[in-house]
Amino acid sequence: ALLSHAEARALILDLIADCAQASRDLPLDERREKIFTSLACRGAVKANRDLTGPEVTGLCRDLEGLKDPATGVSAVRRAYARDDVYRGPETEHAPDILAGFERGFRMSWQSALGGCPRGVLAPNLLKWTGDHCMDPHAVPGVCFSNQKLARPLARITDVAPTVCRFFGLAPDMDGESLL
Repeated sequence: ALLSHAEARALILDLIADCAQASRDLPLDERREKIFTSLACRGAVKANRDLTGPEVTGLCRDLEGLKDPATGVSAVRRAYARDDVYRGPETEHAPDILAGFERGFRMSWQSALGGCPRGVLAPNLLKWTGDHCMDPHAVPGVCFSNQKLARPLARITDVAPTVCRFFGLAPDMDGESLL
């Protein structure tokens, strides 16, 4: 069963409460939309709950299959499990999953602030000025340096250790100094 008896009962009681609170001044379609949005948000993965390995794998697969219904274009190039990306003592503080978006897609501004916007995908009408939501294989970066680098390939995780080494610090973090 997807829900235990207690969870199903709580969900139904919440749904009844939502129906009772839905503004009677709104048209029926808008009331339904508010209730369905609320219901969908309740079914989402909850903050501060540890995910199991199979849950992470399943969510990554689901994200990688996410397509824009208007165009049929994939929105997420690759979803990365935390343990495949990060190492070190602070790994537990990283998100469970990182979505590497295709060009033209990103996390909604409302989602980043804890909101639950209508629909899964929405057009980004703001001017794009840079983003850290892109899959690194979709938008590779360039590293300019006035010093010879210790190795030819740099990663974004190498920037902080390089700066720390330049200033004589040796923190325990992902990445390697490029100096």
